[in-house]
Amino acid sequence: MQRGHWLVLSGLAVLLVILCCGCTGVPPAAGPMNTPCPTPPPLPPLPYQFHSLVEGQQALLPGAVLFLPSYLPDEFVFSDGTQARCIGVDPGNDGEVILRYSRGEDIIVLRQFPSGREPCPGEIGCPANRTGKIPVYSGNGRQNTLQWEDAGLCFFLQGPFPGDVLRRIASSVSPAPYNANRTPPYDYVPPSNPLERFISVNRSVTTGNVTVTVESVACTREACMVTLRTTLSSPPAVSPPPGGMAAPVAPDPHGTWRVDGGRPLLAVQAVGYRPEGDETVIFWPLEPVPASSSRLSMNLTRFRQVQGPWVLEVPLNC
Repeated sequence: MQRGHWLVLSGLAVLLVILCCGCTGVPPAAGPMNTPCPTPPPLPPLPYQFHSLVEGQQALLPGAVLFLPSYLPDEFVFSDGTQARCIGVDPGNDGEVILRYSRGEDIIVLRQFPSGREPCPGEIGCPANRTGKIPVYSGNGRQNTLQWEDAGLCFFLQGPFPGDVLRRIASSVSPAPYNANRTPPYDYVPPSNPLERFISVNRSVTTGNVTVTVESVACTREACMVTLRTTLSSPPAVSPPPGGMAAPVAPDPHGTWRVDGGRPLLAVQAVGYRPEGDETVIFWPLEPVPASSSRLSMNLTRFRQVQGPWVLEVPLNC
């Protein structure tokens, strides 16, 4: 959630306190029905999310440095990060930094925090048997973790890779102070000349008994919104009470999008959907693409438990 949203929520919370207490900014007259409003407690610090490593570097506390990997497997790119804070524990403690890199549905997470501080409530701290720069490996084959300490920081690295790959990533992690003349490795850089066009597509592909139709692609400087229609329905998740409504089952689409054979595109926000009878309309927001792009490739692997794939190419230069 962006900082602007937190400010709106904070203002609403303060307004609610004022309304509940009957305060109008004028001291109330003395009487048994009038009591002074209590001073609301200070709002705890909240996580700050950023979508470029440069933004994350600039938002750190004075003297703090972001540690970044200089090696990742092919096609990974930074997707988003969070400066987490210990809610209600220490207002001045930035707690930890969490960085996420993605390659389609593959995610690498790098977490760092001061090794000398106590963990936040519900947080996993440094391992008890501190090992210095010798990493501790654990995992289940699909999501594996490497833990180590360096330069007074505790690091957790997670990803769908075996130990040798994680160790290679970990060995490349080093301090990366902000430099206005240098782009951090694997940072997301938007196109300087993005495609701005609405393209009516209406192309379909069928696998099994499920058909997926790409209805349109609407590209702006901020994002490309792909509108899909699938014959997979989204019925109510539970039986609604008489006269009531229930939220529909999410289609839960999985897959990757590429432009001209490049790396998998980032989704700039959550995928939306809308049930329409026995079909479901899906709104998939992707990162902006260059104006020179010629084709958008779709490779959807599944909806909920329904397996694909559904593969389709969409022209962007028509």
